[in-house]
This record gives sequence, structure tokens and C-alpha cells, in this order.
Amino acid sequence: MKKTVLRGILLSLLLALAAAGFLLYRAQSRLEGLQAQADSLLEQKNYGAAMTAYGQLLQRTPLSFFGGDRPFVIRGAAGVLSCGSALLDTPEGAALLAAEGTVSDLLSLATNPAVPAGFSAELTALSDRARGQLLEAEEQARRAAEAQAAAEAEARRRQALLEEALQARSEGRLEEALALLQDSGLQPELIPEIETEMETARDRALAAEARTALEGLRLSDALSLAEQVKDPDARTALRQELENSWRQMAEQMRNIYRNKLWAGAWYTLALGEAPLLTGDRRYEGLASQLAGADAVIGGAFGWMKLSGGRVDLVGDTLGATDAAQAIMDARDGALGWNHGLILHGDGTVTHLGNDTYGRAGAAEWTGITQVAAGGFHSLGLTKDGTVVAAGLDLDGQCQVGEWTGVVALAAGLRHSVALTADGRVLACGDDSCGQCDVADWENVVDVRCGANFTLGLTAEGKLLATGDNGCGQCDVADWENVIAFDGGLWHTAALLQDGRVVTAGAGSHDQRALQGTALFGTGSDQPPAPADAPAEAQAETEFVYTGDQIDGPWLYYNGDGAVIVSFDEDTGRLKATRADLICTWGHPPVGILAGGGDTPKDRTRATRLAWQNRAVFALTGDYYTMHRNAKGILIRRGKLLRDKAKTLGCAFFPDGSFRLVNPAETDGEQLLSQGIRDAWVFGPVLIAGGELQNFSRHSLARNGEITMRTVLATFCPYHHLAAAYGFTSLKQVAEDLMACHVEEAYNLDGGRSSMMVFMGEIVNKTAFTKEGWRGLRDMVGFLTSDLVPKS
Repeated sequence: MKKTVLRGILLSLLLALAAAGFLLYRAQSRLEGLQAQADSLLEQKNYGAAMTAYGQLLQRTPLSFFGGDRPFVIRGAAGVLSCGSALLDTPEGAALLAAEGTVSDLLSLATNPAVPAGFSAELTALSDRARGQLLEAEEQARRAAEAQAAAEAEARRRQALLEEALQARSEGRLEEALALLQDSGLQPELIPEIETEMETARDRALAAEARTALEGLRLSDALSLAEQVKDPDARTALRQELENSWRQMAEQMRNIYRNKLWAGAWYTLALGEAPLLTGDRRYEGLASQLAGADAVIGGAFGWMKLSGGRVDLVGDTLGATDAAQAIMDARDGALGWNHGLILHGDGTVTHLGNDTYGRAGAAEWTGITQVAAGGFHSLGLTKDGTVVAAGLDLDGQCQVGEWTGVVALAAGLRHSVALTADGRVLACGDDSCGQCDVADWENVVDVRCGANFTLGLTAEGKLLATGDNGCGQCDVADWENVIAFDGGLWHTAALLQDGRVVTAGAGSHDQRALQGTALFGTGSDQPPAPADAPAEAQAETEFVYTGDQIDGPWLYYNGDGAVIVSFDEDTGRLKATRADLICTWGHPPVGILAGGGDTPKDRTRATRLAWQNRAVFALTGDYYTMHRNAKGILIRRGKLLRDKAKTLGCAFFPDGSFRLVNPAETDGEQLLSQGIRDAWVFGPVLIAGGELQNFSRHSLARNGEITMRTVLATFCPYHHLAAAYGFTSLKQVAEDLMACHVEEAYNLDGGRSSMMVFMGEIVNKTAFTKEGWRGLRDMVGFLTSDLVPKS
């Protein structure tokens, strides 16, 4: 029984041992399988599953009672740490390690005594590294998300800009479209297209602005805008268009306004609803004769009235009334100082008046479209834009053969001016006052000439002036909106767009009386006379200016004429005191000044003779002709004293002109019948017809006499020169006068009787003392005035 029990116990023990062995075997096998599985997963880099399998090796097993699971636990701990390190390389693994449950679960398994020391610390450190790495990854992800969001927003912005740019382009807002497109950075191939469209649009805008400027008569602005056009073909076409339009507008302006205003030697004529004429007293009542004409053309001293092809001369008729009235097909014309031109419908020309110096050569012209008449020359414009000339060419005023492209002409006393199609101005002839200084003028639409100055109207309505400004006739720079203008002897007149007349220069003949007058329109705000205008512009009847008491110059003028006395002293022996003598038509010098009686008898002082006769200016006459050896026509104070047909003499005619007298062609009685009050004969004639004469056989030249001289000369019928020379010869005197471009010159006197008196004072310089002067019986006087002081 005991054995059976014992045998049962032993069997039970054996069975228990067998069961325990079996269990240990199975635990060993399971751990080996689990480790193999974990190692396999590790090799497959399935770190998450491997770490789970390795974690299972850390659990307590039946082997733990015998210490048999230690290698597996150690392998499990090493595997966990190895897998954890590997998981740190991926965001998902780092997240797994950073998870609180993962580390906690693994640490809970670390209670197995077989777990290596330090496993917990290493696992915690691994978790901390994973957590830091995860945070960094999250930050990177956040930044990446933000960058992605920004990129998507930028893409949307660019797309919106592109759409806005396309919309702006379709609406013509090209600059805005280009800016938007450049900002978007999309479809860069559109940029050149838009830039081309912009350039085309800019060119169109410039062309429109240029045309607007031209409509405002601002040609220079229009051409400047045209030059900014980029496309060369468009630029060339636009410039051509502007120039053609400008020519048409300029021609239209000339046709409408060129015959609306005239300034002559001593008058101003404005043609509105009725002619307004102011000036010298001899023009009184003539305005009515100018009414009702198709056109009125002004000259120096009269007018040409055109009506249905017929011609009437008003004022100075040039002695051609019958010839003018016989013309029935006049299209245009011009008046100079003592000649006129009629332009016929067939392009031929008729010459009127004085035909000296070849002026009548204009009658041979054909194909003429415009004419101009100067002091002693004529100009004609041909159909092809070239210019022809005839008449006196002493100063080169007829040297116009090379001019081309001309559309308008003007002629001064001794110079010629032309306007070209492109708005430039050409000039030739006398330039002593700068009247030909027009090379830099541009954008001019019309030109006119005064006696010795030139005027040009610009497309902007400004008036240009150059030349003689002795009376302020060129002070026109401030005038604006000018539409018509003209220059006289010493004054300028212009018509403004608002209908008012403005004037500048001399006004002693009331030729400036139209200042501020409304020719049409309201004519409000009458402009005052220029601040720097000479005092006579304020309608003074007489004016005397005294410069330097020794050297001058001195100036005097009134309604009948003017005297300008100045000294001209060159090196050497040639010394002269000169006086410009300018008289109105019909106002000759006062003639012989005598001390008493009808014929001069008393020898007296020059200053006394001048004062007694109230002469503003006086020059000694032909002293020796009082002797019986006078061999020419000698007239004193309307009495014929000598009439011997031999020596050439000179005289002032009733119209105010100075001329040579040839006894072979006339006699004293004829001169008296013509109204001649004084004629001189001593000589010789120095210059005739602008040509130097041969006076070598004259006694004064033959013996080479060097002494004082007094001479009379003339530039034109109403403009004379008196000169008193110091000790010199006739040859030097003649050469000096030729340099002055006079037309006629006559020697009056010489020696100690040669005196020149102005306003009661002897003004010529000599070596004589007052006691050394020779007594005088008479003098040639010019103008009278109560302002002359007593000697």
C-alpha cells in the first residue's frame, strides 16, 4: 500500500517533472521562435513589428524561474533599442517612440531581472530623442505646409494678375496690362506683343497731340512731337502730313490777312468793315477812296486798289494813273518807293512808275504768282518756288537766283526777304542794320519788310523782328496772337486775333494813332504803348534828343521829316560829320537861308543864318556860284540867277526828292515851272545812279586840293545824306559816299566856308577857330522849328 502510494507519488512527480520539462521545452521553443521572428522582422526593416516581437522577449516566461530566459531578455532589450534607433529615421517611427504608451509598455516589461541594467535609461533617452525629432519634423511639416500654402496663394495671385492683365489689354490699358503681366511672371511671350501695341498706341497719341498742336498754330511743338514717334515710317508720314497741313494753313492765313493791314512811310491803314487810315496830314480824306475794293495793297506813300481786275492808284500815283486804269485783269500787285508792279491773271507783270536801274525788267517775267517791290528793285515768285529780280543790285538785293522752295516774298529799301515752304526765311542785300539776320528763324508763316528792318510771323502768332530799331519799331517780342502785320519806314503795325491793332516805333505823323483800336471783335483791354518806346510815340509834335554835347548823336523830327546828326571819324585824314535827312512826300527842305532880301547879299555867321530862319539843320551851299563864273542853272528863293547850259547841278523838287539837274535836258524856266525854288551849281557830281563818276578833270580834283568839303547825297527820293568832311580830297569823299551806298552825290562847297549847323550850333569839326571861318551869304536849310535857340 505504501509502495503503491509511493509509486503513485513518484509517478506523479515523474509526470509533473515531465510536464514541467515539456512546458520548459515549449517555452524555450516559443522564445526561440519569437526571437527568430523578431530577427527576421528586423532584417526586413519592419522595425515597428520587430520592436513589438523583441518587447515580447522581455516578458516573464517559465524559464525565468531557472534563469533560462536571460539571453532572450537581453536579446529582446537589444532588439528594442536597435529597432528604436532605426525608427528614429522615419517620422512614423519617431511618432511611435514618442508615444507615451510605447515606452511605458516597454519599461513595464523591464521588471524582468534578466533585463540588462541601463535599459530603462537608454529606452527613455531614445524616447526623448524621438520626441525632439518628432517636434522638429512637425515644425518642418508646419513650415512646409505654410510654404505650400504660400506657393498656392502666390500661384493664385499670379493667375489673378494674368487674368487682370489680359482684361486690361482687351480694354486698351496697355501700360497697366504690361505692369500686371510682368508682375505675374506668367506667359512672358505676351510682353513683346504688348510693348509693340504700347508703342503703336503711343505713336498714335503723339500724332493726335501733334495735330492738335498744329491746329493751334504751334508748328514747332507739333514737329517736336512728331520726332518722338518710334516707328520710322509713321514718323516720316506724320511729319510730311504736318508740313503739308501747315503750308495750307499758312497759305490760308496769308490769303485772309495779308492785305488787312499796311504800314507806309508815314501812315497806317487797317481794313475792317471800313478803312481806318491814320498818318501824315496829306492822307486826310483818302480813306473813303479805298472803300469797296476787292483788295488794297499798300506802298511807301500810296495804295493800289484792286476791284474786279481793275487798278486804281490812291495817294502817290507814280505818274501812272492812266496806265494803271487801263489794266483789267490784275490779280495782285506791289508798291515800292517810287515804282509799282501789277500781277496779271496769266502770270505776267506790268511795271509802273520810275523804271531806272532796270526795274522795268519785271515786264519780261512770266509764270509769276507773287510780286514784291522794294526801294529800287522788284521781286517775283515763280510757280516752281524760285525767285526772279530786277532793278538796282548795289547791295546784292537781287541775288536771289539760288533760292528754292519759296512761298512768299517781301522787299525792303535795299534788301530782299523770302519765306520757304518749311518755315525758314532767306534774305540778301543791305545788312547794315542787321535786317538780313534771319538765318535762325523757323516756323514762320509770313514775312514783311520795313525800310531797313524785317518782320516774320511765326506759326505760334509771335512776331519776329530784326534790323533798324532806332525808333523802337522792332520792339514787338511781347506781342501775341498776331494774324496780320506790316512794317513802314520807322514803325510797325499788327492786328491781333481779338481784332485790336497794336503799333511800335515812330508816331510823329500819327501813324500809331490806331494803337488799341478794335478793327473787329470787342477790342477790349487796349494795350499801352511799349514802356521803352521813344517819347514821340506819345504823339509829341516835336522832339529833340541831345546826346553827348561834343560827339552827339542828335535827333530831331516832327510831322515833316527828321534830322539825325552823328560823327563818323575813321583813322587817317578822312573825317566826316553826317546828317540823315528824311522828309515826307511833299515836304522838301526849306531851301536857301539868307540874311536879308530876296537874294543873299550879306556875309554873316552860319549860326545866325540858321537862327534867323529857324532852321533845325543847315549846310553851306555853293558859295562860289554867287560869282559870275557860274556855268549852270542857278536858282535862289524862286528866282533864276544863272541859266548857262554847261555844268551839272542839283535841286530839291517839290515832292521832297533830291535830283541832279542836267542843263542839256532842261533849263531854268522849266525848273521854275515845276516848283523848284533853289538849284545849286558848283560840283562836281561825285555819284550818279549809284555809280562813281569820273571827275578827274574838275579843277578841285585836278590840282589835288586837300580841304574841307560839304556834300549832298540821296539814298532814295525822300532819304538824303548831308556830310561835312574835314581836310580831305574829292576822291576820298566820293569813295566814302560809295561805301554808304548813296544813289546821287553832289559837291556843294569847300574850304573855310564849309559849315554844318544843328539846333543853332556848328557841329562839324575843323581846325579853324571861330575867327577863321569865312563869312557866308546863304545855306541849305532843312526843317524849321521854334525850338531852335537864338545864336
